[in-house]
Amino acid sequence: MRFDLTFEEAMDILKNRIGWVQGERFDEHEYLAIDRKSGYLIKNIVDDSQIGCVFDFWCDQTKEVWTNTDLDIPEEYKTQKYRFILVLNRDSVKGVGIYSKGNDKDDYLWYKSMSK
Repeated sequence: MRFDLTFEEAMDILKNRIGWVQGERFDEHEYLAIDRKSGYLIKNIVDDSQIGCVFDFWCDQTKEVWTNTDLDIPEEYKTQKYRFILVLNRDSVKGVGIYSKGNDKDDYLWYKSMSK
C-alpha cells in the first residue's frame, strides 16, 4: 500500500466524497471519514468483533472527532502521508485480500476528474 497523499489531498478526498483515507501512522484498523450529517471529521475503527458494515459516520466505532479540521486536528495528522481508500469495507481499510495492493494518488486523481 502506498501512502502518497498529503493532508490537503486527503481532506479533498473526504470533502468531495471520493473515498476515505488512512494515515501512515494509523493502526491498520483506523481510517478518516467525514460524518455527512454533522460535517465533523472522524477517525473510526474497523471492529472485527461486530458483524455488519464499516461506517463513515459518527457511531460507537468512532475513536476521535474534530469539529474544525483547520483548528482542532493535531499537527501530527497534518504532517503525515495518507493512502486513498476507494471502497469502504474491512479488507480495504486493513489492506488485505484483494485490497492488499490498495489505491494510490493516481486513482484519487482519476476519480476526482470523473466527479467534475
